[in-house]
Amino acid sequence: MLIPLAVSVLVQLKEYVLTPPKAYALTSLKDYVATLLNVYVLTPLEVYMMLPL
Repeated sequence: MLIPLAVSVLVQLKEYVLTPPKAYALTSLKDYVATLLNVYVLTPLEVYMMLPL
C-alpha cells in the first residue's frame, strides 16, 4: 500500500520540480518550498512512523 503512495508522491514531485519556479508567482515560491519540505521531510517521517519496528 505504501509503494503506490510513494510512486504517486514522486510523480507529483517530479511534475512540480520540472515546472519552472519562474512560472509561479513569488508568493507561491513559499508554497513551493513548503511542498518540498513536506515531501522530503514530513512524508518520510510519516512513512517511517507507520512502519512496524
